[in-house]
Amino acid sequence: MDNRHLLCEAELRCYEQSGYIHSIPILDAQEANYYRNCVGKACQAFGNNVTRFDGAHFFFEWAWALATHSRMLDSLERLLGPDILLKNTRFFCKWGNTTSFVGWHQDGFTDQQGDGLIPTVWLGLTPATIENGCLRVIPSSHRLGLVPHPEQFDQNNLTKSGTTAQVDTGSWFDVVMNAGEMSIHHPLTLHSSGPNISAGPRIGFSASYATPQLISSRSPVVWARGGHDLPDSNLTFSERPEPLPIAEAAELFQRNLKPWVSITRSDF
Repeated sequence: MDNRHLLCEAELRCYEQSGYIHSIPILDAQEANYYRNCVGKACQAFGNNVTRFDGAHFFFEWAWALATHSRMLDSLERLLGPDILLKNTRFFCKWGNTTSFVGWHQDGFTDQQGDGLIPTVWLGLTPATIENGCLRVIPSSHRLGLVPHPEQFDQNNLTKSGTTAQVDTGSWFDVVMNAGEMSIHHPLTLHSSGPNISAGPRIGFSASYATPQLISSRSPVVWARGGHDLPDSNLTFSERPEPLPIAEAAELFQRNLKPWVSITRSDF
């Protein structure tokens, strides 16, 4: 695979108009298989029924490597410029024939972030299909601004606290992609995903990135690319973790659970 993937002008226009772009080639088959196996081993180390874990890059060296993958950052550079901060990471595991889903929401709601400075990527480590609950987006919904997100708890909803956007979603677009392909969406783009009714797993990596104009963050951030010259801010920075065995890193992870380092489980 080519060492770089720079978004073309048509993709940049699509992002501006629709609030998302998709099917960006990032990982080759060997890489996708490697990271998928790492996620599986981490889930085994955590115990049963893991459907989501956040903040893996703080403890797993392989998760840090994925979150700072050069082809991913090449794409993001076209949107954010040469200086890129990694804000947070999430792994989603929808196992076959299960009921876990992600309710409609805007990523910008958590931090009340109304501009486009913190886009989110979703990278498939398995193919993403309609049957296994691929990402769904509402085209151009980023133009609505922030909408209300009351908590509507559902044990199968993988959003934090069941926050669910209260808006007429209208028709959506199913982001069907191959393993190793990535989508990027605006922090105000409404998106969700359905349950996995297929026999196989649907495993994906999600992360949010920002420009150096980021003033504050609930979690420590990472200099993913570029210089270290920031305006005045209250940011805390994290360093690359030691390359520990996955079981040992998982133990450290579980000993340090906090809002941005967490594990979600479901009753299958």
